[in-house]
Amino acid sequence: MKSKKNLAATLAFLMTLQATGQPWAVMANEGEEGNEPIIGEAGDDQTAGEMSDDAVIQEADEPADAETPVTEVPEVQDAPATAPAETPAEEEETVPAFAEMEEAGTYTASVKLTGTDETVSPVLVDMGVIKEKAPVMEAQNYFFRKAEVNGQTITAVRKWNSKNGERVFCLLETGDLQELTTGMDVVFTYEYVKPVEEEPAEKEEEKQENKAEETAKPEESVKPEQTTEETPAPEQKDTEEAEPAAVYHEVKFYDQEVKDGELTKKETPIVTQWIKEGEHAVAPAINCPEGYMFTGWSQDANAPITKATVFVARYEKLAEAITLQINYTYEGTSVMVDQPWIAEVQPNTY
Repeated sequence: MKSKKNLAATLAFLMTLQATGQPWAVMANEGEEGNEPIIGEAGDDQTAGEMSDDAVIQEADEPADAETPVTEVPEVQDAPATAPAETPAEEEETVPAFAEMEEAGTYTASVKLTGTDETVSPVLVDMGVIKEKAPVMEAQNYFFRKAEVNGQTITAVRKWNSKNGERVFCLLETGDLQELTTGMDVVFTYEYVKPVEEEPAEKEEEKQENKAEETAKPEESVKPEQTTEETPAPEQKDTEEAEPAAVYHEVKFYDQEVKDGELTKKETPIVTQWIKEGEHAVAPAINCPEGYMFTGWSQDANAPITKATVFVARYEKLAEAITLQINYTYEGTSVMVDQPWIAEVQPNTY
């Protein structure tokens, strides 16, 4: 308590000296035992205010065992995690109507045969209406019946060029669309129809003779027996007779090529056709070898087909061309015209 009172008195004294502005010197509590001077002599250029700032004020020692109050730090809660912004998904393309898709292009179809043990390799088919684009195989007696995908009948095939590439769609018989994806096959079903065998001419003549003999025999009159039983009504027979099945013949057209200076028939035909009996084959285009002239086919291509027929293209080697030059003179003179007529022609063609 004494320290605090002496400190207050000293401060009051210093305030008085500061007001007069004179140099000073003082010893605080000099007469008391155990007290050290706390204020020294002021310098010539040091005021009382500056001296008071340099005073060392010693507070009474606090008890050693005094505890320093502990301030609790509030727990800091973690801020809620911010979810990353979702990237908007790309808008899905809208599949157009089937009528707006393209028919350009081809696709591969498997072939299923019924009525026979034979097999046919897959075929390349143009896109479009199935019945119009299905390969014609009547020449082999195979007749188209239907096309299916996953057991569902389809009527047409078209493609759509989307942003991700070409996509192929089938029009089902129900009117729905079915996209052709990996692992899906278009299956064309053909039925094998066995051709009708022609009867030999000898058997036909025997039938005609037997019929003539039966017509020549006189009819024997037979008296009907009287009976009380009712005679059943005669059965009605169909008046319409079944039309005979059409007969087709295989027709092949072969071209020739030059090998070692000689014309040789190619091993593979240009085309194979199955022509109905009595109708005409259609001659294909040929590739005339250089230095030769096409003269026709080995047989008359316009004649009706009555059996299996093979046609081979015929060529004639051209002779070396002859150069002709005709000079003209002016009428009534012997002066020749500057530009004669010159041409290369084949022998016997001028």
